[in-house]
Amino acid sequence: RYGGYVARISSMKSYFNENMKMLDDVNVDALFSAGNPIYTKIRDDNPARYINGSKVSNIMAADGCIIEGEVVNSIVFRGVRIEKGAKIQNCILMQGSVIHQDAVLKYAITDKNVRVNQGRMLMGHETYPLAIAKNAVV
Repeated sequence: RYGGYVARISSMKSYFNENMKMLDDVNVDALFSAGNPIYTKIRDDNPARYINGSKVSNIMAADGCIIEGEVVNSIVFRGVRIEKGAKIQNCILMQGSVIHQDAVLKYAITDKNVRVNQGRMLMGHETYPLAIAKNAVV
């Protein structure tokens, strides 16, 4: 019998909401409890790098990330690059995504290997997050 953290994900909104809950240490501790290990592929990479001038607040960043811009209330998967001047708020950026200089994203979910070009502005809403498909160039 499992008695730990459980979430029902049935829509893009519920996916977004449940992921954003992982920014709260209480929920992370409940999901990743000591008695229930989670196994995944090993991908040894450098720790996330925060370049001089970057600004971050309440984020979860995986290994291999390079952050030069501003990131607030967001989850950043492996190998994501956020260039200087980019502003990310309330987003989930999946593996290999690149957010180029001066792009702005709010309430967005990028699938793997998405590229957001320089100066683009993409905004969803708390009740309707914007989803960008795998390998898309915006």
